[in-house]
Amino acid sequence: RKDYFDFGSETAYLSVTYMDRFLSRRTMD
Repeated sequence: RKDYFDFGSETAYLSVTYMDRFLSRRTMD
């Protein structure tokens, strides 16, 4: 739920998600 997170937590979550996708992509190559 978006309203549950404050801005900092949401940003951290997005950053972790992006890094996870990026690392997974690198690992696949």
